[in-house]
Amino acid sequence: MMTVHFNKIQTDAGGNPTQSGIYLTVTDEEGDSTGGTLLFNVIENGMPRWDALIPVNMNEGSSSTVFLKNLLSDSNPDGTATEGVDHLQIAIVANDNTDLVSASVNGFNLVIDAVDEDLTGVANLTLRASDGIQFSETLIRVNVENVNDAPVLNISALEGMTLFKGEQRIVDLRSHLTDADADQEGASGGG
Repeated sequence: MMTVHFNKIQTDAGGNPTQSGIYLTVTDEEGDSTGGTLLFNVIENGMPRWDALIPVNMNEGSSSTVFLKNLLSDSNPDGTATEGVDHLQIAIVANDNTDLVSASVNGFNLVIDAVDEDLTGVANLTLRASDGIQFSETLIRVNVENVNDAPVLNISALEGMTLFKGEQRIVDLRSHLTDADADQEGASGGG
């Protein structure tokens, strides 16, 4: 017995399914072999289908929305296309980096929020489309990019300081300077 799985249905320019093939080689006990192409008529099985999802690139501390409706298709169990995809339910079934991003689905909109204004990295979200009978899942990668934040000078310790004419006071500003993207030495050194 042989089981063949096709990840994609081949179609012609009109969108009609075409035959998909695999090449087989058969060898007997004496070492003689022959081969040929075995063609299959592959049709949809009624399961929702996802088009390829491109990665989402977003800045730390921001949000992004991906419209999913145009990335989906569905078919009836006999392989004929359904009229639209409004009947599909979309859900997030996994988020492998909840410290980095949170995500929700509102209709066909995937809303992604960076959790922190100073965290960067990668998260993978697993999305599921269901027609109530069958479902399919896909992965979307979220890249949260660094934004070079300006250093912050905390002058609260200097408030209320009074100097009179001829008076002098030296203030070490480095001790009041913070930079989320660098240590204090790098921030105070102009880097």
